[in-house]
Amino acid sequence: MEEIRFSQRAKVFTVAMLVALALLLIYAAHDVIGPFLWAFIAAYVLNPLITFLVRHSRLPRPVVVALFYVLFLTLLGLGAKVLVPALEADYHQLRRSLPELASSFEAQALGGQTPTILGIQVDPHALAVELGRASDEGERWIRANAIGLGVRVLEYVVKTLLFLVATFYLLLQWDNLVRAIRNLTPSRYRAELGALAAEVNAVFGVYLRGLLFLVVLMSTVTWIALAALGLRYAVFVAIATGILELIPFAGPITAGAIAVTIGVVEGNPFGWSPLAYAGVLALVYLVLRHLEDYIVIPHVVGHAVKVHPLIILFSVVVGADIFGIGGAILAAPMVGMLRVVLGWLLHKLRAAPAPEEVAPVPVPEPKPVQPVVPPLPRPRPGEAR
Repeated sequence: MEEIRFSQRAKVFTVAMLVALALLLIYAAHDVIGPFLWAFIAAYVLNPLITFLVRHSRLPRPVVVALFYVLFLTLLGLGAKVLVPALEADYHQLRRSLPELASSFEAQALGGQTPTILGIQVDPHALAVELGRASDEGERWIRANAIGLGVRVLEYVVKTLLFLVATFYLLLQWDNLVRAIRNLTPSRYRAELGALAAEVNAVFGVYLRGLLFLVVLMSTVTWIALAALGLRYAVFVAIATGILELIPFAGPITAGAIAVTIGVVEGNPFGWSPLAYAGVLALVYLVLRHLEDYIVIPHVVGHAVKVHPLIILFSVVVGADIFGIGGAILAAPMVGMLRVVLGWLLHKLRAAPAPEEVAPVPVPEPKPVQPVVPPLPRPRPGEAR
C-alpha cells in the first residue's frame, strides 16, 4: 500500500489550519484559560528551583514537588493568618478615622486652606465623609448581593484550585514537555533555535523571577523600616509598596507618596513635626529605591529587557488596558522577548537568501543494447545446401 505524502504547500496549509484552530479554541475558552496560563507561567518561574532541589537533594522529582507544595501552602496559610487580621483591623480603623484624617491633613499639610484642583475647591473633610458614606453603602450592597458574590467567590476558588493542580502537574512533567517541544523542531535547525530559546529565556525568565524576588524583598524591608518609624498601617503600606513594584516608574513613586501622606496626617510617636517626619519617610523610600536600583536589580534582574524606558512605559499602559493587572506585569518581559525575536528575524532578513532547492531532473536509465547478429548468407542457386 502506497504511503500518503504531503507536498510543501499541503504542509504549510495544514500547519496554518492547526494554528487557526488553536487560536479559535483559545478565544472560545478565554474565560477558563486564565488559570492554566498562569499555571504555565508559575511552573516556568519555579522550574529552576525545583531542578536545583532535585539535583542537590537526590530525591525523585515528584517527592520534591510535593514537599515544595506542602511548604508553600503552609507558609501561605501562616501568612494569611497573620496578615489578614492586621489588614482587616487597619481597614476598619482607617474607615473610622477618615474625618479626623481629613481635618488633620487640612490643618497640617494645607495650613487650614481649602485646596483648589482644576479651579474647583475641594473640602477634605467633606470628601472624607463622602468616602465613609460610600464605604457604608458598599458594605450594604455586599450584604444585599451575598448570593451573587458567593457564586463569584466560589468561581475564584475553583480557578485557584485549577491553577494549583495545573502548576503541580506542569512542574512534574516540565522536562518531558520541553523535550517534546524540542523534538518537534527539525533536527537541522535545533542548534540555532535552541540558542534563540536560551536568549528568550534569559530575558523572560530572569525578569519574572527577579520581579517576584523584588516584590517579596521590598515588602519585607519596607515593613521593617516603617514599623521602626512607627507609621500606622505599616503592613498595608508595605504590601502596597511590594505590589506597586510590579508597575515600572509610577509604582515606586506612588508607594512613597502613600507612605508620606499617611505619615503627615497620622502623626508620629517621636514628637517630630509633620514636615520632618514626611522628610524622613521620603528619605527612607529614596534610599531603598537607590539600593534597589544600584545593588539589587543589577544582580537579580540585570539589564535583561534592554528596551527604552518610554517603550516599557507604553507597553505597561497598553497591557493594563487590554489584559488588566496581568498585562501590566507581563508587559516588560514580553517586550524584551519580542525584541530578541525581532532582532533574530531582522538578521535573517538581512542575510543572503538561501539557495533555491531545484528538484533533480530524472535521468532515464539506458536501455540494454541488443547485440546485432549478422544474418547468415543465403546460398546461391545451384549451390549445395
